[in-house]
Order: sequence, then structure tokens, then C-alpha cells
Amino acid sequence: MRTAWVLIAVLMLAACGAPVSTGPNDGSGGPEESPEAKEMTVHLPEGTGDFDVVLQDTGDRAIAVIKEVRAATGLGLKDAKDLVDGVPSTICKGVDREQGQDVCRRLEEAGATAEVVPREQ
Repeated sequence: MRTAWVLIAVLMLAACGAPVSTGPNDGSGGPEESPEAKEMTVHLPEGTGDFDVVLQDTGDRAIAVIKEVRAATGLGLKDAKDLVDGVPSTICKGVDREQGQDVCRRLEEAGATAEVVPREQ
């Protein structure tokens, strides 16, 4: 059952254009050289959808918005805070309309103003 949840999380991160790797995170910058580690690494292309999610305003609840940005992108605290502080900023790139609306809805529930816009080519 845990494997199913991990797969769902990986697919959600990939849909938002976040880099995804299931290799070890020991700070060496990459997976170990063992064959098992090479098999575990997942390289997914950037989102191939037609829409981006753009954060327009954080509102009064910046901490809740940062948490939602982290959940949607898989970014660390500092990177998510930088995105939130630098509004307007693109949160997810290349998602389909349904995924974008879901991320937008979660951001708005956290107190932010966000929109789904057609992706610039």
C-alpha cells in the first residue's frame, strides 16, 4: 500500500514540473554508483500540459501559502519561501487544466490569490 502512495506522490510532483528522484539524498549530488541505486532513480520530463499556475498574492497567511507551495512543488522551505516572497511567481509549469485548478484551489484555501494561465510557448 505504501508503494501506491509513493507512486502517487511522484506523479503529482512530476505534474508540477518538480525534479523527482527516488535515489538516496546523502548530499553527494546524485545516486550511489551501485546498480540498485541506478535502477531506483526516476527521471521524468518537465510537465507537458498547456497551463501554468501563477501565484499573484500571498494574502495575510504567508506561512500557510508556503506550506501549500511546498506540497505542490516538493521544494524545500527556503525555495518555497523565495517563490512566495517573489510574487507574482510561477508555481507549477506545464500542468493540465484540472491539475492546475486543483493547485490553485489549495493555494486559495490557504489565503493566496492564484490563477491558471495558458502556458507561454
